[in-house]
Amino acid sequence: MKVAFVTRSSFPFHRYGGMERYFYHLAKFLGENGINVSVITASARLSTRVTRRIFRGIKYIFLPSLFPFNDAAQLFSFSFNVMKYLTKKDPSFDIIHGGLGVGLYVMLRQRKPVIAHPFGLEIVRYNWSLRGFPKLMIAYPLIMHILKRADRVSVEMAFLKKVLSETTSVDPKKIFILPDGVDLDEIEAALSNQMISREDLGLNDADIVLINVNRLERYKGVEYLIRSLKILNAELLVKLLLIGAGSQEAGIRRIIAKLGLQDKIIHFKNIPYRMLYQLLSIADISVTPTLGEGIPIVVLEAMACGKPVVASKVPGIIEVVKHGVNGFLVRPADSRAIADAILKMYDKGLISKMGQRSKELVKAYDWNVIVRKVMKIYENVINEDG
Repeated sequence: MKVAFVTRSSFPFHRYGGMERYFYHLAKFLGENGINVSVITASARLSTRVTRRIFRGIKYIFLPSLFPFNDAAQLFSFSFNVMKYLTKKDPSFDIIHGGLGVGLYVMLRQRKPVIAHPFGLEIVRYNWSLRGFPKLMIAYPLIMHILKRADRVSVEMAFLKKVLSETTSVDPKKIFILPDGVDLDEIEAALSNQMISREDLGLNDADIVLINVNRLERYKGVEYLIRSLKILNAELLVKLLLIGAGSQEAGIRRIIAKLGLQDKIIHFKNIPYRMLYQLLSIADISVTPTLGEGIPIVVLEAMACGKPVVASKVPGIIEVVKHGVNGFLVRPADSRAIADAILKMYDKGLISKMGQRSKELVKAYDWNVIVRKVMKIYENVINEDG
């Protein structure tokens, strides 16, 4: 079986977001199971030719990029080049799995089976702002066009399947759930040789250590976590490991300074994943105060490291964080609710117990489990097309 993943940006050549890591892990584990996988992506800089590279055993095909700094123009250019590549350069793939880049290819009468994956559909639901409206006017119709014409539609969570089934004309029978996952073996290996200690970070045994791993963007809700830290330190000794960078970084720094929390927060920006897992193991509680998104990989990674989770009660997260079992779900944008959940977890001695439940629950999201499911789906789709 020969599979092509189509994604405009890819790990580790572009940015390190959820979509990029999703396709990386899916490609990696399919390859380990004997599937011939290529990742078709866009060149990260101005380019007029097709280039190739192998990274950790995965084949990457970089298509020309004439508009790397204009999102809409680059999307059309990438979609056109994908269609041309799959029809002229290499039509031998058995199945195509991708996002918006399959927009033109999926229109062809003579083509291979296509599985569309609408990453970022949550933005359509959560970002109806005046600023985001022009982008949505382009993205939403394109997403709908692709989903209707694709042979199958994969989504990461039950919530998105429900939304598509109930609010669009996409056939519910062709939608299946293919959740994000974690590489449990990789995480276990990273934790087997601990290189960082609480002492190295200036943390005391008496400190309750929170950790937040996110891009510092407004919809991630980090501001509310920072404000909850002020509330918590009126009663306990609480520190925060803040990991991430983004457009709201300066604003977050101002809030930290205004609240006098400089000595309560240790900020890391871009760090290797091995270090991330070790920082997760040092922390006591993972906190994800997002205002709305899918299933954040960082929540699954925290669970794999045996951490209880305090997170916003939003679609996606409620599928992996079970309230009162492996953590607590709180109202979005509510610093008091975040603080109360952490205090409750501490006062009732639930940190260790809930952390153990996280390790048990996350096994369902092991990429070894997920990849067996997707291989069966691929086989069914190919046989139906044949």
